[in-house]
Amino acid sequence: MFKLFQKKNDTVKELPNTKIVSTDYLKVIYPSEIAEMEVPPFNQSHWPDELIYKESLEHVQPLIEEYEHTGSIHTLEYNSYDDIERYRTERHELNKFNYSFMDRNNGISVEKMLSGQYRVLNNGRHRMYIAKKYNLKLLVHVTQEVKKCKCI
Repeated sequence: MFKLFQKKNDTVKELPNTKIVSTDYLKVIYPSEIAEMEVPPFNQSHWPDELIYKESLEHVQPLIEEYEHTGSIHTLEYNSYDDIERYRTERHELNKFNYSFMDRNNGISVEKMLSGQYRVLNNGRHRMYIAKKYNLKLLVHVTQEVKKCKCI
């Protein structure tokens, strides 16, 4: 039997016949797939309040939907100096999205629980909270899954 501990209200619960499997893939998740969570302390985060997180997530919804439908994010082709100027803002937005969501070190790392819901592991709790609260999709790194097993 593998011991999986969940902390909830300072209690520890053992889940029999489960194991944690390491994974490494990107997935678009819906608000209903995000596990219940406490309100993170916004005064201690990168941005000072919920509104900035909400606006940021609303702004990237088209890119998240693009990834959901195609499995990738488009790239920009430069054929002239005019293209470089024309795509300057879009290139900045794509770079920021890649850094914030697709980069392993900065993206949102989650665990898929037995219930099928996802919980944040180490980065992205503010974004996950806002996505759940305001009904927005997220692109996350699923780095582990809890699976049932016939453990001895």
